[in-house]
Amino acid sequence: MEYVVYLRKSRADLEAEAHGEGETLARHRQILDRVASQLRLTIDRVYEEIVSGETIAARPVMRRLLEEVEQGIWRGVLVMEVERLARGDTIDQGIVARAFQLSGTKIITPLKIYDPQNDMDEEYFEFGLFMSRREYKTINRRLQRGRVSSVREGKYVGSLAPYGYEREKLHSDKGFTLKPNPEQAEVVRSIFGWFTGGETNASQNLSEIARRLNTLKIPAAEGGQWLPSTVRALLQNPVYTGKLRWGFRPQKKTIQKGSISITRPQIPCEQWMVTDGLHIPIITEELFQKAQGLLHQKCKQNHTTRLKNPFAKVMVCALCGQSMTRRPQKQGTPFLICTTPHCKNVGVSMEAMEIVLQQALEYWFGGWRIPTDAGGNTNDKIATEERRAIQLRRQTLLRQKERIFMFLENGVYTPELFRVRLQSIECKLKDLPGDVAFQKVKNDTATERQEIQTVCELYRTLPDARSKNLLLRTLFQKIEYQKEQAGRWHISPSNFTLVLYPKLPPKQLDH
Repeated sequence: MEYVVYLRKSRADLEAEAHGEGETLARHRQILDRVASQLRLTIDRVYEEIVSGETIAARPVMRRLLEEVEQGIWRGVLVMEVERLARGDTIDQGIVARAFQLSGTKIITPLKIYDPQNDMDEEYFEFGLFMSRREYKTINRRLQRGRVSSVREGKYVGSLAPYGYEREKLHSDKGFTLKPNPEQAEVVRSIFGWFTGGETNASQNLSEIARRLNTLKIPAAEGGQWLPSTVRALLQNPVYTGKLRWGFRPQKKTIQKGSISITRPQIPCEQWMVTDGLHIPIITEELFQKAQGLLHQKCKQNHTTRLKNPFAKVMVCALCGQSMTRRPQKQGTPFLICTTPHCKNVGVSMEAMEIVLQQALEYWFGGWRIPTDAGGNTNDKIATEERRAIQLRRQTLLRQKERIFMFLENGVYTPELFRVRLQSIECKLKDLPGDVAFQKVKNDTATERQEIQTVCELYRTLPDARSKNLLLRTLFQKIEYQKEQAGRWHISPSNFTLVLYPKLPPKQLDH
């Protein structure tokens, strides 16, 4: 049981390397080797953290080191500064301090040796972690302000260039801009032309464009297949008109099962910061606005169409994880298919899926007994949840409507873009159902309350696909579907596999 070296780069180290000051970890290793030689310490292992994470959860090498410290494997850890061990929040700092204190592991730096079991050293160690956290926040705020300032100046601050462009270093200034990639830029013009109709006035939808690009063997941005969502994201990006957007997918932290989860949800476009860039546009502003109008129009059509797939966002492909999509047939029952290109999962008819799913409901939830009036209550709850969601949607749209007026007054929106956004929001407000529709659902389900006794019976008596979908999303986290063999006549329609992930235990009886 001897000593271990822990090496990790900080943001300041990365900036120093960018200015040609040499490789950081190698310099730190030399310094700590001299410290170990002076103190006559034996180094048994060296850990190098090559990722710069804010939390312990994002640093796998640090997690491994902490496990060994908690087990009392090492007498001490050599590190350049105590701040290299933990710069996260107070929880992470407490985990580090407790691990070293309870195990009696020393922290050895070129300036000082910390003994966590010594009261003075413990206080100095905790104070050092606190100050490092403050320094981290200060540096992060300065970096964010610098990025926003660069975007306002028209510089591109992203690490990856959008499809159609390449990053280019500015010759007379710090930072980067974009230059068109000739081959990809032509693909971008074709996509906008196909979607808006171009000279033929025969526009193609997102799925048709994705299939056309894949048929032409044109790789997507990262070399993969084109998807309708990829095409939509490209059409919504104002970078192709010579502009830059910032803050369209801000980082959001949530707590899931006691750990921090980071997501990047896309926010409404009226909340983006859009500025003029230094790069050359690929398409005109008029063509871009025409594409946005078509996107909003088709989005409105999709929202006004009633949900027809009761398995939406519940049933996923077991091979690729894509949500199963309902595809209507010219003759016969609709099919459930996986729309991922080249996915080998075979589709199944909605009729066969309904039969097998009801058997699964009866098997898993057959022991659940719903009270005599619970059927109506369940549907009332569904209607109440829908009402609450639509009220929240209406409030969000009204706030968006106020913001677009503010953006027009501040010069962020052009009059043309303002009219497009205002018309889109007013159409969405108009399409939201009112209280009369919910009262009708409540009255229609009141007559069914005496007949519902089990979950399976409740599923069969629900009036439409939307109600069934809400029930399935309440009962299951997800349902994985897989079918390996195709064939309509010589293979049983029910020859497929479902893997259920229920939220409730099986055969629970009411008392």
